[in-house]
Amino acid sequence: MRYLFAIFFFTLFTYSQNQNLSTVSFDNRHIAYRGINTPVKISVKDAKAFTAAAPGLKKIDDNGNYWLSVTNIPGDSVDIKIDITLNNGKHKTEIQHCIIKDLARPSIDYGLGICTIGSFISLSEEEYEKVEFSMFLNLDIEQIDIPQVTSFDISFPDKTFHRIEGKKFTPDVIEKIKALPDGSIFKINLNYYFPGIEGYHLRAIYMYIVKNSYIVHGNTLKQGIKIYPENTNIYKNSINKITIEVPDVKSYTATAPGLTKIDSIHYNLDTRQTNKDSLDVVLNIVDENDSTYNYTRKLFLAEKVNLKSTLNGEGCNKCIIEMKRNELINARVEVWQQEPKRKDELLTVSSYTILAGKKKYTITGNIIPHDLFIELPVKKGEIITVTKIKYRGNSKIKSMPEAPDIRILIQD
Repeated sequence: MRYLFAIFFFTLFTYSQNQNLSTVSFDNRHIAYRGINTPVKISVKDAKAFTAAAPGLKKIDDNGNYWLSVTNIPGDSVDIKIDITLNNGKHKTEIQHCIIKDLARPSIDYGLGICTIGSFISLSEEEYEKVEFSMFLNLDIEQIDIPQVTSFDISFPDKTFHRIEGKKFTPDVIEKIKALPDGSIFKINLNYYFPGIEGYHLRAIYMYIVKNSYIVHGNTLKQGIKIYPENTNIYKNSINKITIEVPDVKSYTATAPGLTKIDSIHYNLDTRQTNKDSLDVVLNIVDENDSTYNYTRKLFLAEKVNLKSTLNGEGCNKCIIEMKRNELINARVEVWQQEPKRKDELLTVSSYTILAGKKKYTITGNIIPHDLFIELPVKKGEIITVTKIKYRGNSKIKSMPEAPDIRILIQD
């Protein structure tokens, strides 16, 4: 079980009066999130006494333990003022800085895949028993626990409401869903418990489910018709690759605005010419008895996810950044999700690969380690590439695209 909180360690050492007394080590790279009560450990070596003060800082005991709450603090940073009384009776004041960020938007894991808040997913009748809801946050820190789903609310098309305790559909609710017409949409709102931030609420956590029963014009098709994208979502203003599988039939044709066939099961779906939030794929099917009928599947279109990769905060898509070689030491590889009218959201990088000359290095985490910096075979005027950047959820959230590469021109 991971610890719930990110712990800040402030360790202060005594040097000469002309030197800074403070050495600060943060487990989460100097970041405190609004809504999370962050434990802070402050200690001063070889000092008679010290006091620490900051907005939202609360002393817990006499052993240097504090809570830091930045929920109601405006701005993007907070200063912790540490007044130190040295053993020789002299006094010194130190200021330690902490970055403030908002909590990232959670993602929803429904047991058969992962989606972002507000997404539409399509489930067949046999899939509801396999659904189990959970959620996670993309944060810079590993120590924080994930919100726990305690129950969820279903809003049906007839405006009736049903609350289910736990994370899974109950048999009576599954039967009610099966009785809905094909293509019915109902909304799921997740209720959750986030230990340590009681009283603070994340943005509403919700998703939509489109019911597909595989019933067409009164005839029950054999289970197994599948229409699905290469990624979890089909994006607006994009060329999407989708797969259509219709087993145990003599033949079929598929039509939809922007749909072109690649081979027997693969298609391109061009959504650049539509402003709609959904479109219909119509299958004209000839079964084994030469009966002909149509099957329609509604596909919902999501806003495309845009990512930006940076190194120490520098970088842009399809450009080259210039850096001195020693600036690579402990440099941070970061991925940002960009959305219109919203502040960029920092995702958590889990690993990446550096291409330098003919050598390739794969690194866990998001920091360029000092040992690798010494080994890198690069000189002034050469370019290295940070590629295959994996970020939190990248292996599970197929709808999230690959992060852009970072190209660095070495200056000296």
